[in-house]
Amino acid sequence: MSNYDKIRRAKYFYKIIFLKCLYATRNIKIRSDKNMFKKFVKTNKKLEKPYVILSSYGSVVDPMIMQRNLHYRPIYHVFNSNNGSKKYPILQHIGRRFFNLDYNKVIKAIKIALNKKINVEKYPSFDGTTSPISKRIIDILKEVDKPVKVCINHGTYNYEPMWRKSAKSGVVISEMKDLFSLEDLYNLDDDTLYNRLVEAMEYNECAWAKKADMAYADKERCVGVESVLYKCPACLEENKMLSK
Repeated sequence: MSNYDKIRRAKYFYKIIFLKCLYATRNIKIRSDKNMFKKFVKTNKKLEKPYVILSSYGSVVDPMIMQRNLHYRPIYHVFNSNNGSKKYPILQHIGRRFFNLDYNKVIKAIKIALNKKINVEKYPSFDGTTSPISKRIIDILKEVDKPVKVCINHGTYNYEPMWRKSAKSGVVISEMKDLFSLEDLYNLDDDTLYNRLVEAMEYNECAWAKKADMAYADKERCVGVESVLYKCPACLEENKMLSK
């Protein structure tokens, strides 16, 4: 399927995608800061111009959480990977593109989506903590020339890390804030923009859970961890650890 077909599907079937994402994440309760996210949604609901959102990516449920949060408008997702599409088939139907070194194609796809009044959601970080973010993202943001927002979803990594096999109920807290206006993209140099971006995307799920006193303990928490942690931390044997 071409990128244009994915963008068109994101535009015309976003309500169906929202309902399927709602069903897939029915065990998750979303809490939003009324002074941040809900106010942001209320003031941006009727905007004619779409925008770019940079979001945390701590789990495969993050894209579905964003579909729930921004249900009033179609979203085109730009991922770093394709993790989780087997467990959640709805991820295969979400309009998406995978970020790679050939960012000219990424820019082209993003521009097409924005011209069709579709919000673009990009995930520069991964795996529950701040990841190294490529400076090319600044070039993409300047080329796209749209306001930029940041959304951090706290709780998704603790709720369902990449190795988790079984589903459970949980709580996700979404925080949305402005990052760059058009004036910032025009007037600030690349280093200043990049430093502000890194600062805005900085987060640590485990530290946040401890500070917020959010408990995610259950007996099957570590089941499946051998799929990503191949060396036993106790005896240092490789590919012989059993999480059970």
